[in-house]
Amino acid sequence: MVHKATTPPDSSSSECQGLSPEQVSNAKAVAAPPRPVRRGHFKSRLGCFSCQSSTGQQGLRPNPSALNLEDLRFYHHFFTVGFPTLPLRGDKVWAQCAAMAHNDQCLAHAILGLGASHISQNCNVDYQAQALSHRVAAIKLVNEQLDNPPQNTIDADALFAAIICLLAQSSLMADSMVEYLTMTRGGNLVATTIIRDFNVSIFNNFSPEGHVRMVKEMVLEQPKDLKLIESFKSSALSLEPLCQGMNEIKYLEAMVSCIESLKESSLSGRLQVFFLPR
Repeated sequence: MVHKATTPPDSSSSECQGLSPEQVSNAKAVAAPPRPVRRGHFKSRLGCFSCQSSTGQQGLRPNPSALNLEDLRFYHHFFTVGFPTLPLRGDKVWAQCAAMAHNDQCLAHAILGLGASHISQNCNVDYQAQALSHRVAAIKLVNEQLDNPPQNTIDADALFAAIICLLAQSSLMADSMVEYLTMTRGGNLVATTIIRDFNVSIFNNFSPEGHVRMVKEMVLEQPKDLKLIESFKSSALSLEPLCQGMNEIKYLEAMVSCIESLKESSLSGRLQVFFLPR
């Protein structure tokens, strides 16, 4: 004889006896435990550093290179006092070049080499070995860029700045006249063939027109020694009794006018010289 398995009475149904269907549904909904909410996340194959080290994977963030404190000194010295003297009043230009060096190894080595040479020349410390090391690295990178000239203004300016730094460093080294002339030719090559438009270059004052304009500004700003100018004028007027002919009198008048122009500026006095009778 086969016995049918008896199903135990549902406790929830027994508890809901005598209730309407709507009340039974509400009672079940209240009694049901809340389902846990799964927190969403994005899968990543990168993992944390601990996971990568345990699985033998290399992290995507490379370890920073060792800090060379001497290079920091070379960079600071270049930025403050060791930058090239050309172009005139070029401290702001070389500040821009120093900011560009982080993205250009050629310029960075040239800057550090010049800073090291300038310190060795003016301080009681010898960094000639470091200066030569940076110089060799910079020259190698310059030659590579001359074989494949840069195609944009920023890279062309960086190359030109590196050559000017190497040129300035040559003047601080012993028996370097040949290297100085070689770097001069390299700078002229970059200026005439690679830098297409000086008007958009940070070295826009490093042209003949810009150089003349800067010299004029410097001359106009020079202080005027009025006492010296008056003494000069008195000396010229003392020649008046000696001037007998018409040409002598005109020449003296032109010379006094030239001296008077010095009160305005040195440039005005220099321009008046061209009007002196020949």
